[in-house]
Amino acid sequence: GYALFYESMLDTVLVARDRWLAPGGIVMPDKACLWMAGAADPHFKADKIDFWGDVYGFDMSCIKKTVRVEPLVESIRPEILCTKPFVLKNVNIATCTKADLSFECPYRLQATRNDYLTSFVLYFDVGFTKCEPPIWMTTGPRAQYTHWRQTVFHMHEELVVSAKEVVSGKVSCRPNEKNHRDLDFRISFSHKGKVNGNKSGAHDFKMR
Repeated sequence: GYALFYESMLDTVLVARDRWLAPGGIVMPDKACLWMAGAADPHFKADKIDFWGDVYGFDMSCIKKTVRVEPLVESIRPEILCTKPFVLKNVNIATCTKADLSFECPYRLQATRNDYLTSFVLYFDVGFTKCEPPIWMTTGPRAQYTHWRQTVFHMHEELVVSAKEVVSGKVSCRPNEKNHRDLDFRISFSHKGKVNGNKSGAHDFKMR
């Protein structure tokens, strides 16, 4: 699924594996890797948030709150990435359990240039490591377009980052209690920058 875990699609793979995989059998793909990066998208707020303040003369600002908490699945331009990528979570599809698919993981993103960090981006790779040679496929923004694209979490306020500064925090992900196909994310962040000093907080997102 999008961001690897959306719609609990990986859960169904685990059910099939546990029910029908023969002893000594293999799962393909058998490995997955979830990546995280920071992005600078200065046009998002104007195009997707401020837009609702005046929709052909109508004030629809009440929709802004809903828009902010829903991550977007889209193909981003690789040049808007402003941090080094970070491996958020590795998944061994051959051995993991359903409980492993709900997680809280720390992250550490190092800025590659001076910019305004507006968004966090998730994408994933899958590996067919039992092949000879092993084959990896990616859904990252620097690769060819795929159905899964990238999942973008826009922050409520941008962070002013300078090259080599670090934004750190935790990402939690778990199925929604009412609909297990939806995902609830919480992304915390902390940044000590030379421009705006110490900034920290956390945002909740609902992927549905």
